[in-house]
Amino acid sequence: MNCLNRIEFDVFRDGHPVPCPHCGSITVLYVPEKPAQQATPLLVPPPPRAQEPDETSVQTPQTGPRGVLFIVILIAFGALCLVFVELIESQDQMAAATGINCLVILCAVIIVAGVAFVLLHLRPLNSYEIGKLANKRRSKRINAYYRFRHMEVSVNPDFKKAMRAEGSFRRLNDPKPLSEFPRFAAALLKYKKHEWMVIGFERDQQIDRVWFNKGPDNKKVTAGLDYSAVIRYAHAGYYSTVIYLHNHPNPNPAMYDMLGPSEQDLVSARHTELALLPESLNLLKFVCERGRFLEYHRAIAPSFIPVEQLIQEASAQNGRTRTGNLELHVERIFT
Repeated sequence: MNCLNRIEFDVFRDGHPVPCPHCGSITVLYVPEKPAQQATPLLVPPPPRAQEPDETSVQTPQTGPRGVLFIVILIAFGALCLVFVELIESQDQMAAATGINCLVILCAVIIVAGVAFVLLHLRPLNSYEIGKLANKRRSKRINAYYRFRHMEVSVNPDFKKAMRAEGSFRRLNDPKPLSEFPRFAAALLKYKKHEWMVIGFERDQQIDRVWFNKGPDNKKVTAGLDYSAVIRYAHAGYYSTVIYLHNHPNPNPAMYDMLGPSEQDLVSARHTELALLPESLNLLKFVCERGRFLEYHRAIAPSFIPVEQLIQEASAQNGRTRTGNLELHVERIFT
């Protein structure tokens, strides 16, 4: 969960779940006893106004030579636009000449815009921009961490037969890489007539412990481990992520595609998120069908790849050189 909008909430009770006003994701807000120990949120708010120019001054070009140059560039751009309009409206020029002139003007506009962008982004990033950059880097690193392979695989039939319907833990003698685990679980659930639940526990991008249990029919399944048991087990094994997978048996594959979450799946995912995130556990939920899988819910705890570390990293890179500042701005805006 990574909402990059500025958000604020009405007065709330400690531990009360509320929806984000922008992305709609449900979260639980906690108020620490000591403000000095308050955890850094996913979205870093702007610093106090005493430490940063107000919103108007941030958006206004700086005074001095750079500000004068910006005004000159704007005037030149306006003049080029007027010439472009005159060429379009003129009826006594040859079409070829007009086309060449338009091309020249278009190139000039692009060059002027590029030069203006460079000159306006040689400055160091302010605190709010550093926060935006840190959040973008965090999102990229999380996506790189949770990257999965989708090609179908086969599994040991004896391992598949040993799955106990009433629920059991299994230690994987050959731990599965995180990138391989969803397709491994999808292969285990392939051709199952009932719905099954698979819960994997991830540490250092490896899954070495898995829980299986069977549902009562082909329409529903609930986890055989309640939230408290999942949390205790994850903390005891120093796991970072809990991965839930369940299958959707397809009565007629020629007519239906069951690879998608139901409304109940989405409701359950939000409840699970509210239970695990306050315990610093990441959550991933998948649905499987005929050996394929689809991730439909992801919730990442603030303690995982903490944004405050990325803020320190960006702050250390900021302000060293003008070209370095430009690279940080480009990364913040375009990548």
